[in-house]
Amino acid sequence: MSKDACGGDRLGHNKSDLDIEAIWRHVIVLSNFTDRLAGTENIEKASNYIVNYLEKIGGVRAWIDRFHFLTSYPEYSYFEIIEPESKIINSFPNLFSENTPPEGVTGDLIYVGSGDEESYRGIDAAGKLVLAELSYSPPRTEKARIASINNAKALIIMNWGHRESRTVGRGAIKGVWGPPTPEDMERIPRIISLNISRHDGEYIKRLLSHQRVKARIKVRVENKWVCSSQPMCRIYSASSQPMDEFIIVGGHLEAWGGTVTDNSAGNAVMLEMVKVLAENRSKILRNLIFGFWDGHEIGEAAGSAWFVDNNWVELNEGGLAYLNVDACGLAGASRFVSYSSPETWAFLEEVEKEVIGKPSEKRLPLKFGDNSFLGVGIPYIFTFATFTEEELKNSGEAIFGWWYHSEEDTIDKLDREILGVQAKLYLEYVLRLACETVVPFDFTHFTRLVKTDIAQIREAFSKEWTEPYLSKIEARVNELETLIYEVNKIAGECRNTRENTLTKSVNKLLLTLSRILTPAFRSTVDKYSHDVYGNIFLAKPLPRVYKILASLTKTSREDWTWHALKVSLTRQFNMLIDALVNASFICRTFLNKI
Repeated sequence: MSKDACGGDRLGHNKSDLDIEAIWRHVIVLSNFTDRLAGTENIEKASNYIVNYLEKIGGVRAWIDRFHFLTSYPEYSYFEIIEPESKIINSFPNLFSENTPPEGVTGDLIYVGSGDEESYRGIDAAGKLVLAELSYSPPRTEKARIASINNAKALIIMNWGHRESRTVGRGAIKGVWGPPTPEDMERIPRIISLNISRHDGEYIKRLLSHQRVKARIKVRVENKWVCSSQPMCRIYSASSQPMDEFIIVGGHLEAWGGTVTDNSAGNAVMLEMVKVLAENRSKILRNLIFGFWDGHEIGEAAGSAWFVDNNWVELNEGGLAYLNVDACGLAGASRFVSYSSPETWAFLEEVEKEVIGKPSEKRLPLKFGDNSFLGVGIPYIFTFATFTEEELKNSGEAIFGWWYHSEEDTIDKLDREILGVQAKLYLEYVLRLACETVVPFDFTHFTRLVKTDIAQIREAFSKEWTEPYLSKIEARVNELETLIYEVNKIAGECRNTRENTLTKSVNKLLLTLSRILTPAFRSTVDKYSHDVYGNIFLAKPLPRVYKILASLTKTSREDWTWHALKVSLTRQFNMLIDALVNASFICRTFLNKI
C-alpha cells in the first residue's frame, strides 16, 4: 500500500490512531441498552447517545432515519417433554413463529441434524416436531423454510456452544430480507418455532437414540409494523480535489441480549472511526456515509435494505464499497476471515499484511451481515476474527462465540487487544478506499473464480443441461480476463500520475464492472430485489443457475415442471453471458479511447 495515499504517513504521524479507551467507554455505555430491539425504549436511547456524540464532531452531519418495517416481539414460549418422561425445558420463541392455541400443540420429536434439505432425505417430518442444531449451514431462517416445506408441525433449534451450555439463544425466522412486499409476505415461513440450549438439545438427542419422544410446545409472538430509530452520518471530504465516489460503513444497532460483541463493540469502533476521519477531512478524497442499522436482528436487515431501496440512484452512481463492522474483539478468537467481493481481495490483502501480518482467509459474500448492496453491485467487505476449526467443531460451529444472541454477551467476552487490531484494520481499509485516487479494485480474482465455478458445474451436472452455455461463458470470461489485464496496467499508471480525467474514467469503469457483474454472478434474483437471508445457493458455483440445476436433478422428465425449469435455466445462463459481454464491451470501449 502506498504510504502517501493521504499525504505523508496516510493521515500523518499518529493522526490515524484510534482511541481504544474511548472505544471501550462507548461499549460500556451502549451495552447498558440491552435487548435494544426495534421500536423499544432501549434502541431509542442508544440512537440518541450515538447522534449526540456525532453532532459534537466537526465536519459531520448526523441524523436519525425514520421509516416503517415489519418486526416481531416475544410474548412467551413453553416446551415440555411428556413422553417417555416429564420435563419442562427452558426456551425462547423464534420471532415470526406461528402462534399456537393456548393449550399448545403436541407431537413426536425427530432429530434432523443441521436442518438442511439433505437432512430430511428419507425422513417423514409431516406433523412432527423437528429438532435442529443452530449453525450457518444453513442459517436459522433456512432451517425454518425447509422444515415448513417438509410439513413439520414445529421447529426446535438447539443452541451452539459447548455440550453442557445452558444458554438459550434468540433469533427470528422471517427469512425475507428487509421490509417485505406483498409477495414477500407470502414467503415468510409458516411454522411454530422456539429455541433451547445445547445442553437440553443433547438431552433430547440421547432420549431419541433409543425411544420415541413426545413433547408439548406453546409459543406466542406479536408481529407488527414499527417506526425505526436508525442513526446515520455523513462526512464530506474537504480536499481541494475530491473524487466522485463515496464509501458506506455500517454496523447493526438493533441487538439481542447483552449486546457487547454483537454489536456494541462494532458501534463503538464506528464512532471513533468517524472522529478520526472527520478530523482529517482535508486529506480524504471521498465522502463517507455511516449507518447504524435498525431492524437487523428480527426484520432481517430491514435498516440497510431500506437505505438501499431509498437511496438507489445515489448508490448506483457513486457507491464505491460497503464495509460491515460487526463481531469485533471476540474473546478467544485467533484467525481472521473475510467475506468479501473478489475484486477487493488484492487491496484487502495489502492492508492485512500491514496490520495483522498476513492475509485473512477469503470467502465469497453471503446473504448475511447487512449485505443489502448485492443488487446495486457495490462490493462488500466483512472481516472479523473467529476461532480455530477445532474450536468451532467443539462449539457446534459458533463462529461468533457461544454467547451469541444471548444475555451472556457481556464485557468479559470482549478482548481489548483483538478489538484494537480489528478497529485498526477497518480504519485502514477505509483510508485506502478514501485516499487512493484510483479505485483499488482488481477483477482478476473474479474471472478466476468464474472459471472455477464452470469446472465445478461441469463436474456436478449433466452436459445435456449445461452446454453450450458453459462453453459460451468460458469464452466470454477468457476474453474479459485479457481485457482486465490491460485495464489493470492503465490503472497502475494512473496511480503514479495526477492526470485527473483518465483517473476518473478508470474509476468509472471499475464501478460499472461491479454494477454489471455482481448482481449477475453473486445473486439469484433481479437486481432490484433481495435474496432471502442465508440463501444457501450463494455459496454454490454460479448461484443463479446452480439453483435451477439442483431442482432439475430432483424433477422427473415426465413432470411439466421439468420443462419449465429448462426454460428458466436458459434465461439465467443468458443473463450470465450477457453480463460478461457487457463487461467486455465497456472495457474494450475504454481501451480504444486511450
